[in-house]
Amino acid sequence: MSGAITEQRSPAATGVALGLDSISKSFGGLHVLSSVTFDVPIATIYGVAGPNGAGKTTLLNLLTGFGSFSGGRMTIGGVDATGRDARAISALGVARTFQNIRLFRGLTVREQVEAGTYRHRRASLLSSLVSSPTDRRDRAEIRATADEMLAFVGLADRADLLAETMSYGDQRRIEIARALAMRPKLLLLDEPTAGMNDADWLPIANLLDRLRSEGITIVVVEHNMRLLERSCDRVAVIAAGEVIAEDEPVTCLRRPEVRRAYFGK
Repeated sequence: MSGAITEQRSPAATGVALGLDSISKSFGGLHVLSSVTFDVPIATIYGVAGPNGAGKTTLLNLLTGFGSFSGGRMTIGGVDATGRDARAISALGVARTFQNIRLFRGLTVREQVEAGTYRHRRASLLSSLVSSPTDRRDRAEIRATADEMLAFVGLADRADLLAETMSYGDQRRIEIARALAMRPKLLLLDEPTAGMNDADWLPIANLLDRLRSEGITIVVVEHNMRLLERSCDRVAVIAAGEVIAEDEPVTCLRRPEVRRAYFGK
């Protein structure tokens, strides 16, 4: 895969891929996030956990430019990204998936993934209309990238099938392949194993491990504690909009304050 995703850092790279300093978000008088602070090192898997309504998806939306901070600062790869919109965040090498699967109805598996390459297209609209040499090269590269991403997630043999006919787990992998086609440095996943049994989520966990070995930094919002413990290097737990614990997974998820947040007294 490293041949197609040319913007990746090596797995041995050091530094901070994502830095959050006192991030807050309010809607009117409702404080959804308050002073969220943590750093995500390059080429690691960082988990974000917490009970329903804790603010996890709101945080992910802010990180990808869907909404503005009420306070705080964010860096991506050392670049101040505070206040940038979704297009500018994407240009910094960030891609994401969503909690609810968002595939385009009527497109094949390959076409879904090809849609993720838009940021890297060189041909103009006019070139596309007249099928210029630049447009033909673009199309060939787009198809090659899509096929490589599908091979990486284990769906190469189903590239020509309609995406909506695929299983739930396979549709999740299609979304990840589409995000990878953007050649991200930082991949944000919103509950990629929601509703899955062991047979479905273990392949996703294996895929995350392989992505980390390729040097991709991953932030995964998850309720699946077994996945967090198995794959994450560190985990932050958010409750009522605040980080209440941050540590390596087994230690973090067993802290008394975390158990209280999930199960009450």
